[in-house]
Amino acid sequence: MEHNYSIHCPVEQYGFVAAEGFKTPEEAVDAYKEVMRVNQGGVGLPAKEFNEILDTYISTGKMEDGGDFFEQLSPAQRFLVNEVKKSHKRRAD
Repeated sequence: MEHNYSIHCPVEQYGFVAAEGFKTPEEAVDAYKEVMRVNQGGVGLPAKEFNEILDTYISTGKMEDGGDFFEQLSPAQRFLVNEVKKSHKRRAD
């Protein structure tokens, strides 16, 4: 008897990725793990939006509405913004 497995991977509070058609439980588990690995820590802001924010922050030292988007940053984006912040602070001292 052949089964048709599906996966449902949470990627944000009310969002998920779903896929079906896996023939074995191992295929379904591997697909689930891959989606969760890719999404680990969040995907962050789209590159264009992040680059605009970063360019402004680097050139002005100011972050417009920082609280509005900071929670949406991926861990890598958050790290970079924090490093720029430290750089601005070092140069100001």
